[in-house]
Amino acid sequence: MKILLFGKNGQLGHELIEKLSKKADVYALSRDSKDYCGDLLDEAGIADSVAQIKPNIIINAAAYTKVDLAEKEISEAFKVNANAPARLASEAKKINALFVHYSTDYVFDGSGSKPWVEGDKTSPLNIYGKSKLQGELDIINSRCRYFIIRTSWVYSFHGENFVTKIIKLAQEKSTLDIVSDQIGAPTSTSLLADATLLMINKVDLEGKLEGVYHIVPRGSLSWYEFAKFILQTSNDFGFHNKLEVNEIHPVLSQVQNQTAKRPLNSRMSALKFEKNFNVVLPSWENDVKLLINKLKLGK
Repeated sequence: MKILLFGKNGQLGHELIEKLSKKADVYALSRDSKDYCGDLLDEAGIADSVAQIKPNIIINAAAYTKVDLAEKEISEAFKVNANAPARLASEAKKINALFVHYSTDYVFDGSGSKPWVEGDKTSPLNIYGKSKLQGELDIINSRCRYFIIRTSWVYSFHGENFVTKIIKLAQEKSTLDIVSDQIGAPTSTSLLADATLLMINKVDLEGKLEGVYHIVPRGSLSWYEFAKFILQTSNDFGFHNKLEVNEIHPVLSQVQNQTAKRPLNSRMSALKFEKNFNVVLPSWENDVKLLINKLKLGK
């Protein structure tokens, strides 16, 4: 089985390569790849990569994720998050390849307090969310075989994310102000990669499970509560922090004065995934602890 992966240098890309390469022949591309085009801004180039490799599965783990900057770089956000996935879906349709694409809780407006399910009305608040939603719609309209995986608050050992940022700040600062009114579920790239592998393996056997899925761990909390958990856990693992847990202060989103508006309710239900693939997803805490221990060990 041949898998063509876009976004090999991203947080999720690293994890997918590690796990998928044990099961398949993986062609992993980035913007700087030489043998094949992996630049999502080059639609003709990525289409040519698909035509040359002729994969059984195309995985798009690349995205434009600069949420605030997207309010200015509208064209680039839509080219990467909508136009490129649409082109890849079209190419997947031509060769009957399965297309796996990752999306976001930002396709919802964050209203209410109930976990979002796959069929809920989408209404993104910012350009990033709108571009990701357009990508979803274009994939669906292509009529290719697809998995669209929506997730939230992604973190990993590779690259910068909320976990690594809080640990770094805790070693530099004695106080932090963290948003307390945005609620969601921290999701590790390890969980996403494991879920992707499960979906790919099962669809080979049954072939009727394609569609949109929410994949997040069980439980939810605010960024403020998450920051306190990260700090306490890093203390437990022996990080030398200047910051005390009680010196992390809760603030409201409106105080942050960010360019792009964020959804307050990013809770998502993963019950559809659990039912269709016969699994029970873990709670969010364990993967965070595993990552912080890995950061401490430096490997």
